[in-house]
Amino acid sequence: MNKFKIVTSIDEYIKEVTSLKPPTIKYSLNKYLKLYRGVSNKDYECVPTIDRVVNKNIHNSLLLFENQLINEAKLRMPNIFEKDRYPIQTLVKLQHYTLPTRLLDFTQNSLVALYFACQQKQKDKENKEGKVLVVFEEENKIYNSFSGYVNVRAEMSFITNSYRSLDSFLTYLIDINKSYNWEKIKSSEESIFPYLKEPIFFKPDCDNERLKRQQGLFLIYPNTIKYGNGGKYQMLDKLATWNHPSIIEIIIPHKNKKRILKDLVDLGITKSFLFPEPDKICKDIADNFIERYHEKAKEIEEADKLSVESDIY
Repeated sequence: MNKFKIVTSIDEYIKEVTSLKPPTIKYSLNKYLKLYRGVSNKDYECVPTIDRVVNKNIHNSLLLFENQLINEAKLRMPNIFEKDRYPIQTLVKLQHYTLPTRLLDFTQNSLVALYFACQQKQKDKENKEGKVLVVFEEENKIYNSFSGYVNVRAEMSFITNSYRSLDSFLTYLIDINKSYNWEKIKSSEESIFPYLKEPIFFKPDCDNERLKRQQGLFLIYPNTIKYGNGGKYQMLDKLATWNHPSIIEIIIPHKNKKRILKDLVDLGITKSFLFPEPDKICKDIADNFIERYHEKAKEIEEADKLSVESDIY
């Protein structure tokens, strides 16, 4: 069961986050890193966009068309992906451009996570509480864009009916010379299954300013792999579930979101800082000036109210 705590101000949040201490690893130079994920609705599950239900009456997800989505993006924007050496680089770019992928965003910056937890989605008809997930992960279990562990999971995007068994998928990777210097790829499916059954964290190439500012990293999900008929491990059209042993949830009530966002501005956490594209910067500039009008109008309204009350008495 996840531990949770409700905070109502940025001071409470910082105090809570800094009080969380990682386990110690005896006799090792490795350490635990604190990772965060902020979501605007505390009820959101940790499921990548590609595997979320599109229509609850059909119980389907875009995972069925993952390969086609990727290829369509490459066809329309070939210059963006032409220098990619690894499939994970392509997935990170697609995530950046909001195409559904098997990646889930995390950050190493607690204030960045808080910013996202304090957003209010327009599609939400009701006011929703936000949430920051906090997890501790061993440093040596956070991989990178060049890792075979990561790229073999990314290659699962290209599964077709020809590669439904884990064994045939591994043979396919070897045939096209995409083993990524990962010797385990040549092992039997039974011995390799434990290495591919769970989502893992990885740090991407920081080749764009947004990733650098957000101190972003990702959790990449493999397809669910199950022991099926005929004594073979089968790869299903469903992503594996993430069952981290210790998740702490920090809940932000909706009524406190606006105040916390204003306080984050004083700490340099703004939309234009986290999303340094020209259109986001211009919107941030305009929003700041528009907010002045709202604040001034509120001052005038309160002054008029006091004036009326003084006249009555």
